[in-house]
Amino acid sequence: MRSGAADGLAAVQRAARSFVDSTRKASESREREVDRVAILLAQTDAAAAERLRASAGAATAEAVRRAEEQAGEVTRAAANRLLLMAARYAATLTVETRRENDGRTARQGELIGGVARVDAPAARAIEDAIAKADAARLASASRQGEEIAAAANAAMRKQAPRA
Repeated sequence: MRSGAADGLAAVQRAARSFVDSTRKASESREREVDRVAILLAQTDAAAAERLRASAGAATAEAVRRAEEQAGEVTRAAANRLLLMAARYAATLTVETRRENDGRTARQGELIGGVARVDAPAARAIEDAIAKADAARLASASRQGEEIAAAANAAMRKQAPRA
């Protein structure tokens, strides 16, 4: 299953390829028109006709090169933005888990305080179990965040050659 980030980058890449293709077609069409004019010009000045063709060919090549450069820049910017979004989301998982753990601390403190009045060793055991559970939740969120970031990086690397 593809990620939304990979799908988003694929859509940007398709649009970039379409932009390059349309630029190439428009430039080649202009070059064909110039060629028609050059055929007429060649009847009176062959050298000028060749200069005109060469100029048109160079203009086509430059237009396509610029379009490819712009398409590459747009694709790289989209990939970087998507990676940044994945990294932010991954960091948010850990931050939210830490907040949830902190939010439970006051309620857990009341529970442990009540148990401690009756059974101090049981209160310590409960406190240890809560600390372990909080640490496990935080480690899990951190792992999930790392997996999300790694998956986004892998998807971007996989998509990059198609730019």
